[in-house]
Amino acid sequence: MAPPALPQEMNPAALQSSDSANEFPVIDLQGAHEEVVKQIREACIGWGGFQIVNHGVPPALMERMRQMAKEFFALPVEEKWKHSASSPTTTVDLFHGYGTKEFGTKGALDLGDQLRHKTWPLSARAYEQWPTYPASFRDTEEEYLQQQEKLCQHLMELISESLGLNPSYLNDFFGEDYQQTFLVNHYPPHPDPTCTVGIQKHSDFSGLTILMQNVEGLQFIKDGEWIMAKVIPDAYVINLGDQIEILTNGLYKSPEHRSLLNYAERFTIMSFASPPDAKVVGPMAEFVTKSRPIYKTRTYAQYRTEVMTIPHMAKALVADA
Repeated sequence: MAPPALPQEMNPAALQSSDSANEFPVIDLQGAHEEVVKQIREACIGWGGFQIVNHGVPPALMERMRQMAKEFFALPVEEKWKHSASSPTTTVDLFHGYGTKEFGTKGALDLGDQLRHKTWPLSARAYEQWPTYPASFRDTEEEYLQQQEKLCQHLMELISESLGLNPSYLNDFFGEDYQQTFLVNHYPPHPDPTCTVGIQKHSDFSGLTILMQNVEGLQFIKDGEWIMAKVIPDAYVINLGDQIEILTNGLYKSPEHRSLLNYAERFTIMSFASPPDAKVVGPMAEFVTKSRPIYKTRTYAQYRTEVMTIPHMAKALVADA
């Protein structure tokens, strides 16, 4: 029996354009500093994200992290569940350790499994959920996360400068006790990638996402079209989260994106930076004008709770009355 057709707004073929003039921006971080800052501003206003090359993370380490993920997800499912804080029936998207994110909504189905770790502050790490196979997984993840932290701080500085702020502004705002989450998505090969998706349209409710992918599938919506973020060797896809959209009162975008399945096995390896739960997030005075709605102010924990009560983890960026 053929799988049920997806609703038009969820269909992977919907709104795609192979000859679009839009192309997801690529920024060389080793370029002239002023030009890099300018490009980041344009990308954050127009897209809410961009790809980066020459970012300083060693390609050999990126490849090792990819290989560790591939070997872990090749394990029998019962072995993978040994590294979970959840039960095999869990369908909540924010489990920790190993889990599955398959769930049905409006006839659509998100497919794939995940490995998710809280990794900063250090006290949040639950090492019993970290894989013991491959044997070097933990050491590789530790080394990789150190590089992610450095890259995140550098990107926060550049984004702050692009807003006309002190380079330390966003790092100071997120603070030393900011939250970092490490996530690996595993999307198995699918014989018909047009009948379902890896994850449906959503924005990230955190602050900043750093992502590497091995196979095409990540799309951002721009001017009514879904645009593919092409796979560039040793590049990272960067996208802003809802918290930066709130801070800039909508000047910078938290982009809606989705992940498609592929005929080939696909991995995405991500780190998310978020404010502490108790941090109050609202628009900076510099970005409040009569021409833009004023975004609501609430703690990060309150915002996250709001988002998790909305189907598909949609934005909760409601303006103040």
